[in-house]
Amino acid sequence: MDVSAITMYMQDKVPSQGLLLLQDKLKVASQEKLQSIALIPLKNPLIGLILGVLFGGFGVDRFYKGDVILGIAKLVLTIIGWMTVLIVIGYIFLIIVFVWVIADFFLVYKGIKQDNLNKIIQILA
Repeated sequence: MDVSAITMYMQDKVPSQGLLLLQDKLKVASQEKLQSIALIPLKNPLIGLILGVLFGGFGVDRFYKGDVILGIAKLVLTIIGWMTVLIVIGYIFLIIVFVWVIADFFLVYKGIKQDNLNKIIQILA
């Protein structure tokens, strides 16, 4: 397996500063480790971002990332917000969810990249 091909494949799936670290580790890695790295199912951060834009209030982006508890919390907060919107307090919940969704655009995108990097480093260790 070619190190440059693996690096190109991982280019948009890991943080840019982590890519430099990986290049050095991949150059000295055994062929067996390179093959196992090529088979790792890495998540696409762009899919996490799209899920956040389309279904962020329902926690789908967090479920995709693997943060199930945070996904459930976001979903429950959204449901409570919509159920109590008639008694003004629901708007407070929905504003909280809205701010959380906007923050998650960045947090989930970067978090998926970091999770991918951690998976690869774990195999290389």
